[in-house]
Amino acid sequence: MKFYIKNKVKTLVEKYDKNIYKLCDIYNIIILYVDWKNEKGLFYIDENNNYFICIKNTLSEEEKENIIIHEFAHYILHKEEIRR
Repeated sequence: MKFYIKNKVKTLVEKYDKNIYKLCDIYNIIILYVDWKNEKGLFYIDENNNYFICIKNTLSEEEKENIIIHEFAHYILHKEEIRR
């Protein structure tokens, strides 16, 4: 399962010109930058079924992209469970 998800996200990122921000936009996932001390990122669904990826705002650009890809993978993994 782990490799399936990783390959699925990798395929999607490559399909959209290796731009995870564009991919999140296509899937209507809002990216929020937050001032956290410990957390680097998380995937969140609100009560209206809006999808969010929250990212620690002090990370480097490369770290931000890696965390967004990781959190996007949570969406891919759980999208059947979360769609209502």
